[in-house]
Amino acid sequence: EPSSGLKRLVDALESPWGKTPGDRLDAFLDFGDYQLPLLRNRYYLGRYPRGDWQVVGLVLVPHKDVSRHHATLLLQHNRWTLTDGSYTFTHQAKFLNWTGSKNGTYINARPINYRRPSFRPLRHGDQLCLGSTCRFHFQEILAATEMADTPSEADQTTMW
Repeated sequence: EPSSGLKRLVDALESPWGKTPGDRLDAFLDFGDYQLPLLRNRYYLGRYPRGDWQVVGLVLVPHKDVSRHHATLLLQHNRWTLTDGSYTFTHQAKFLNWTGSKNGTYINARPINYRRPSFRPLRHGDQLCLGSTCRFHFQEILAATEMADTPSEADQTTMW
């Protein structure tokens, strides 16, 4: 019997929104009791995020400290990044419009600069915070698999 989290993941992979260009399954956001697989290349996080749901993932975070368009999670050069605020891009990947959040975005309790666009790379296990109360973790599936596959020093033997 699969767990409810695994069932939700399978349902997401089989859903129409998981069948678009940019399909991937190398990372997820861990909210504790729920894991959100990152299948898109860009996500808007906020109390009322807006965007074309066929292209952009929308993560609803219903909390008073979270801005309507609080943060952007973006895959750049095969690396997940997070920035404060939401962005509109031109076809040349240049910023067209930027709006920062009211209460800040934090990675491991360190603030992201909200006064100018600043994409910060994410690492496996990073704690993300929108405002002062919304906490969740970024998890890389590949990183977790590589850690499990890498033998520890105790497992390695030297032949003389």
